Amino acid sequence: MAGKRDKQRKIREQRKILLIIIERGNQTERIYFNKFIRRNSIVQIEIPNCKITEAVKLIEYARAKAKEYAIDIGEGDKVWCVFDVDAKGDPELEKTKQLADKNGIKMALSNPSFELWFLLHTDYNSTRPFSDNDHLLRELKVRFPAYKKTNDYMFNSILLNQQQAIDKAKELIKYHTECGRRLCSKESNPCTHVFELVEYINYYC
Repeated sequence: MAGKRDKQRKIREQRKILLIIIERGNQTERIYFNKFIRRNSIVQIEIPNCKITEAVKLIEYARAKAKEYAIDIGEGDKVWCVFDVDAKGDPELEKTKQLADKNGIKMALSNPSFELWFLLHTDYNSTRPFSDNDHLLRELKVRFPAYKKTNDYMFNSILLNQQQAIDKAKELIKYHTECGRRLCSKESNPCTHVFELVEYINYYC
């Protein structure tokens, strides 16, 4: 283990490390963020294979991986956890946020799911909450009839509308904040913080 940490320290002398932890089964997110990896970037993006779905345990896993990759927040390294609200309850989400904040881990939370980020790249523009994730997927498939979670064409298909999605995501955050809703809870539906991670990657890559 020490050998790997030494290797990571040498890499960090050249590039910052961005560690992205994605919950088990979310192939969509893994495919999407892998598209951002660039050899000549000043940020080294690492996406380890995670087999965890529970939100709190995801943060604990991220903390362990941060040690393995010799992450140094003070040197500009970052750790992000990407996961969906979906079936998670508010007590779990609140505990997860507290643990993440305590350990300097960022959360790219999507409510109800990551597909909302894709939908914001389209003409969809509503603050109406989705009844469930199937409702969200139906709206997405109206715009992308052939969409499947394992498709790898979405990144290029929506790339030109990325700034539009960022702006819409910020408007949703503003809307829920002004309504007095907690952002890290089921009541902030629809909402996504994926734009924060995308903006970070764009700035450095």
